[in-house]
Amino acid sequence: MVIRPQKTAEIGNKVLFYMVYTKCAIGTVVKHKDIRGISYKNNSLGWYPANGQDSGIIGKVISIMGDL
Repeated sequence: MVIRPQKTAEIGNKVLFYMVYTKCAIGTVVKHKDIRGISYKNNSLGWYPANGQDSGIIGKVISIMGDL
């Protein structure tokens, strides 16, 4: 996986992110009911931080390579 370090991303981008008390995960930046967040675990879970709270984005996923 190739990750470009950055703190923000556009809706639809795949990102590496963290939440309080969890490990890093890969998710997609989404907008749900006019709230920006990150959907992950096959869209079954979501992280929608409060206004002014850090979204936890570590970087944007640039590419995912197969088994080496």
